[in-house]
Amino acid sequence: MLASLSVARADYDAADQSISNGGFGPSAGTINQGQSVNWNLGINLANPSESGGAGTTTHTFNANTATINTPGAAAASGNSSVGGGGSSQSFAITSTYYAPGSYTANVSQSFSAHATENSSYGLGQGNFDANIGFSATSSALTVLNVAPTATDLSFGPGGGVHTKTINQGQTASAFMTATDPGNDTLTFTVNGSGAGAIGGAPGSTRTSNTVTTAAQLVPGVFNINGSVTDGNGGSANAAAIQLTVLNVAPTLVSITPNSTTPAGQPFNFSASATDPGGPSDPLTYNWSIDGNPYAVGASQSTPANYFLPNTTHTISVVVNDSFGGSTSGQFILTVVPEPSSFVLAAMGIGMAGFGWYRRRRRSA
Repeated sequence: MLASLSVARADYDAADQSISNGGFGPSAGTINQGQSVNWNLGINLANPSESGGAGTTTHTFNANTATINTPGAAAASGNSSVGGGGSSQSFAITSTYYAPGSYTANVSQSFSAHATENSSYGLGQGNFDANIGFSATSSALTVLNVAPTATDLSFGPGGGVHTKTINQGQTASAFMTATDPGNDTLTFTVNGSGAGAIGGAPGSTRTSNTVTTAAQLVPGVFNINGSVTDGNGGSANAAAIQLTVLNVAPTLVSITPNSTTPAGQPFNFSASATDPGGPSDPLTYNWSIDGNPYAVGASQSTPANYFLPNTTHTISVVVNDSFGGSTSGQFILTVVPEPSSFVLAAMGIGMAGFGWYRRRRRSA
């Protein structure tokens, strides 16, 4: 854009001088997020020398400071100063950009110029200064997004722990760190769960929230994964870390105590056990009597006449989980003779007599 020198002199009017744009733009058309660029501005006097009458007038710039506005940059503007004496001046400032996008710079101000007349030109007014207004908008700069960098995925606390061993039924906690050249808010995911949206200064390390796994019910070796996104299309994955879950054997909670039973009668017995794997690790109850396999299942019964009288038996159970763990228990069963019919009849007569005696006592 051209602008005119304006001074209240009879021999020097607005048409005598102006400034032209000598080039205004970034030193590179495209940079990456977090990088810097130089904004270069050149200005020229349109009429460095003009003639009239019997002489000439020479126009030159005085020392000037250009304020270059850079919306969207880390610093919104910058100043560049140069000396005078010529008909052209060049200014440059450096700006850094932390957010992707398209940007321009602009300038709108007056620059000081000097006019020298000889005595034969015009009215011969000699030397004088004047300010010349100028405004311009630069060519565009494109700032490309840069994806974040995943720096660590770790079992906590402290970082740098990439393997961990726990027992079945326990939990593990993990967190992630990342950097980004911009001031983007980074969104973390650890083990499939959101781990926070964390902001920070450009280039700084952001640390996710800690994510705790669910209780691990199945033994084995598992990968824990992590990822991060910057909200501008950039993303990164962390190297997986390894979680080893060890099987835990079941625990016998109860079993039928040592017992006595009459021969010829069924006998019921049972056991119960727990396992940290819960339904994911079902249990199997294997019973034996005197070392001989008998039945499978938590609750069992023997049929009538299974045992001979005046015998003692060891009843055992082995409880197995689905991954090789086991526990066991046993009890002693003593089998006594079944009461005879004579004994039962005598017991009946005795009970009847006792009832008759109590009635007589009450009537007396």
